Amino acid sequence: MSSEQLAPAVDNFLGKTATVKKLDIQPNRDISSDLLFLSEQVAHISGTWNPVEIYTADGAKREEEKKKFLDAFDRGEEYNPTFEYSYANSLDLANSREYLLQRLSGVRTFKPQNRGERLYRAALYFKIKDDVATCDLVDGIKTKDDKKIAAAVRQKYLGTDKSLMDLAEAIYKEKTNSGETDEAEGNGLLTEDEKKYLREREFKAQDIKDAFEFVLDRYGILRSESNNRGFKVKIDDNASGIDVRDKSAEQQTVFIPTDRKMNGITLLGAIAHEIEGHAIQAMNGIDLYVGLGGGPLKIDDEQLYEGYGIKREADMKKKLLGANDPGPRPYYPFAVKMAEDGASFYDIFKDQLERHLRVSLKKPKDEDLPSYQNIDQKNLNTARSNAWLVAYRVMRGHIDTSNAEKYAMAKDLGYVRGFQMDTQLAENGYGYVNESGIIAPKALQLIAELNISEEMLPLPFVDATTAYWEEILKPQMTQEDTIP
Repeated sequence: MSSEQLAPAVDNFLGKTATVKKLDIQPNRDISSDLLFLSEQVAHISGTWNPVEIYTADGAKREEEKKKFLDAFDRGEEYNPTFEYSYANSLDLANSREYLLQRLSGVRTFKPQNRGERLYRAALYFKIKDDVATCDLVDGIKTKDDKKIAAAVRQKYLGTDKSLMDLAEAIYKEKTNSGETDEAEGNGLLTEDEKKYLREREFKAQDIKDAFEFVLDRYGILRSESNNRGFKVKIDDNASGIDVRDKSAEQQTVFIPTDRKMNGITLLGAIAHEIEGHAIQAMNGIDLYVGLGGGPLKIDDEQLYEGYGIKREADMKKKLLGANDPGPRPYYPFAVKMAEDGASFYDIFKDQLERHLRVSLKKPKDEDLPSYQNIDQKNLNTARSNAWLVAYRVMRGHIDTSNAEKYAMAKDLGYVRGFQMDTQLAENGYGYVNESGIIAPKALQLIAELNISEEMLPLPFVDATTAYWEEILKPQMTQEDTIP
């Protein structure tokens, strides 16, 4: 793959790995106690802040607005929903912002004595800037100032670019091709009967929680009364999707929506993505990068983080199903680009509904879609629900969803951009770098100077997803088969 095809951060990383003498840095030995103390102070100030919690709209109000929106849509009326953010409005971060600026000044004036300290100082600097943007995000929501929210969001998350949109367009074109299926299966570990069992069995929120806890426990990172290291799992009414939060008001927690249901194939994918991807990546980063790659000190831009989760999910499908996974869903880049151009919630929903229907019905852009009356109702309802979810997630944090300030919540671009970057790293023999922690794309250039190897990973991959199938689900299937 030529450098012209690489995302800039990966290109810069690969360039540095070839030209920079690697540093054998041991943070507890090579990083000044003064600098580490500054990082501890930052963690104390902002270590429980998770922007997802801040810009997640209240669940009851969100469902009320969803119904109003869809009812209006069915009547042919344009309606842009209004959301409420009780958690953000409960926060007062004005003093925290001042404390962070004081620490930022301390980082600026700190005189590094070696290259390791310079790298750590740079990473901490960008971490504090990210936290200051979080303060501005909260203040913008509280004062109903979309302009301030927009500035904070742009500081925290990368927006779209041409290479990303070209990739999204290519994936979308492939997924609307009538010859493509979402799971082109070959010879995997599972038999056809086992696949059928998993597809037909429904797992509810508590079942998902049990599965996640099994895998976390297998890695020794299930938080409990006897183990204060790792994640707990919580079923939550306000969660709009499964979310692994290593920064949270409730410490490290995996959140599951109360009404979440899925079949067994999707459950195994979720285990691989959320736990053996995100949770393990976070714990590795805490240990390897003295907290700056996970936990209270991580940066909120999760592009590479999402790419690693998708990689783990794709690897699981290949092993168990023999599936050549088609890659990430391409919907978010289109929605974010529309929002950046000033599209309203309503406009984004309409575009997303068409895109989801075209993928579902295998109808390329040059073919007409059938009328809604001629589309299977279940299929139509699924497309409507998915289109609403994408529009909502891209409009999270907005006060005015007509979007006069022309901005997007761009966090979910990581599903496509992160996949692209993780693939490029793996193709060049550096896939383990993404496994080593939650890394902001620009931080790759810093990591290129560290002597990180795959053998250094504190929690190497053990494939607990397959273990969950073999030790828990497969015996349950056998037991059900023997019941008269």
